[in-house]
Amino acid sequence: MLRTSLIAPLACALLLRETLCTSCVGGDDSPCEYEVVSLAADAETPWGTTPADDIAALEVPQHGTWRWGDSTESIEIDQSGFEQPAWATYVHDPTTIRFSDHVAGGRGIACDGQTVMVDGTLTITDEQDAVILSVPVTALRQDMAGDAYGASPQYSPISLFSDELHEKAEWDMTQVFGAILWINGGRLSGEFYYHGQSMRTETTGDGVVSLVGLFEADE
Repeated sequence: MLRTSLIAPLACALLLRETLCTSCVGGDDSPCEYEVVSLAADAETPWGTTPADDIAALEVPQHGTWRWGDSTESIEIDQSGFEQPAWATYVHDPTTIRFSDHVAGGRGIACDGQTVMVDGTLTITDEQDAVILSVPVTALRQDMAGDAYGASPQYSPISLFSDELHEKAEWDMTQVFGAILWINGGRLSGEFYYHGQSMRTETTGDGVVSLVGLFEADE
């Protein structure tokens, strides 16, 4: 079951569209448009911090638990259901810090607000430093999202996420998508889901969503 307490805020508030976005069409029937510019690490953000300070908090290694999801009729997971102590580390690319602002199109409420974002790599390792998972992640914070940084990465083909996953069913489209939050700028929670979908007609279709991995930092 999807944990909507985590998925919904990310889908609605943290999913960034850097280019024209047809999914956020407003009442004036035009897509939201954004201006994206580079941001210095010591610049002031709309919430009074600096990217350097924010990112430093994101990059603190965190100990917690990694659990692989269970295999299903659609996806086979080599280590199905396996749970182990783990470390999560985020490392950013300092050349990718940027600021996005809605400049035209749509209705303001339907478009993303001011956003600071940075590209990086999230790596999950076991307690012997063996890599469980290492994936690109764009961390971002919007003025409407309180003090939480988050990310909504998508990986297609699913091998970009992990070679532990093997598809057992055929769908028109498959991906792994993530819902990641650094709660209060610190404690990390990350969920990753397999999504397969096929269209049966121009307007109808069916699909599956199932958990394939979960990291939760210690309290």
